[in-house]
Amino acid sequence: ITTLEELAAGSSDPRMTGYVEMAKGFVALNQGLYGAQYGHFHSAEQCFAKVAGTAWNVATCRTCLLYTTGNVGRVREHMDESRRTMREAQDRGNLFLETNTGTFALPLTLLFEDRAKEAIDLTRQSLSRWQVRGINLQDAMAGWAISWAQLYSGNAEAARRESRTAWKVLC
Repeated sequence: ITTLEELAAGSSDPRMTGYVEMAKGFVALNQGLYGAQYGHFHSAEQCFAKVAGTAWNVATCRTCLLYTTGNVGRVREHMDESRRTMREAQDRGNLFLETNTGTFALPLTLLFEDRAKEAIDLTRQSLSRWQVRGINLQDAMAGWAISWAQLYSGNAEAARRESRTAWKVLC
């Protein structure tokens, strides 16, 4: 990260600062430092939003921001941002962001609202549009979201089966 920071300091391209902040956000995520993660991804998103051709970067930052709000219990913010992000993704035809939101953030919102079956249905529907199978974030998050919804519904056996199925896809 130090090398990235040095490169970014010598550049007027906001993408460089965005990459530094994104890298710091992933480090914070892996260390469980969710407050720092949120700040870094928020900064990165702002940097990338200034430049054309960075839709993937913005979507990745937005996805990580939603993971943070969901994981630290910022429930109202998570619910509002999940819905807003899904609408934006659908309006723009951004399948990457729509799938990311539909396989974790919005299903978690539905669980907050006691709507486990809808969470499972949305997750499966979102994943069905994603063409890449295997080791990817979308499959991992879908397995997690469905397992959580099954546990929430009191169906531990279904949650176990879902977790095992997800791991087979990922491995």
